[in-house]
Amino acid sequence: MMNIGTGWSKPEFSSYSWFESLANALNSEMKKKVIADNYQALLKTISSVYEHGESGIMKAIDVAFVENLFWQVNSDNARPYWEVMPKNLKGLYVEFHGQAPL
Repeated sequence: MMNIGTGWSKPEFSSYSWFESLANALNSEMKKKVIADNYQALLKTISSVYEHGESGIMKAIDVAFVENLFWQVNSDNARPYWEVMPKNLKGLYVEFHGQAPL
């Protein structure tokens, strides 16, 4: 089923929206200085899904999650999350932004 005018199927669009919302929720937690260890298992799961998932989900993780993560989060609040973030997700972030969020 195609979403008229966009060329994206609804499930694919939904995964992009979901991962972008997740990144925004984590950014909010970072700004509140919530302990990063609370989200280490989540980040590991996303990392594993990226490594072993199908291409549509992998692209959504890259484009909608990683690229939006750390948006408008100061470096002091970002540091603990960056430290627990898996290497493959860090690589995607640096590849897109050209540097770490610190």
